[in-house]
Amino acid sequence: MVVIQRYTTVSNGFGGTRSEWTNHLDLDDAVIDMMSGNEVMAADALNRASSHILISFDIEDIKAGDRVLDNGEQYRVTYVDNPMNLNRQLEVSLIWERTVTGSG
Repeated sequence: MVVIQRYTTVSNGFGGTRSEWTNHLDLDDAVIDMMSGNEVMAADALNRASSHILISFDIEDIKAGDRVLDNGEQYRVTYVDNPMNLNRQLEVSLIWERTVTGSG
């Protein structure tokens, strides 16, 4: 399962707030694939450096800046595309950040 997290502001229990990553979505029908070298260069030319792509057939609320966790790896969303606005799939450009150990 691919988990999408969003940086949100939550109550600290003392009348104030703090910001933290919270689980936003769980995607059961999504896959992440590494982009080839040529694709990464093409993405750079468009000012959207990406190392991986997430394909989801569920049209969900995913935004640039969100965080993606999958199989112990952490990625940052750089761009979200709904090709031709047909609502058939989302193509989410990601950049690998790190391998997560423990709960991340």
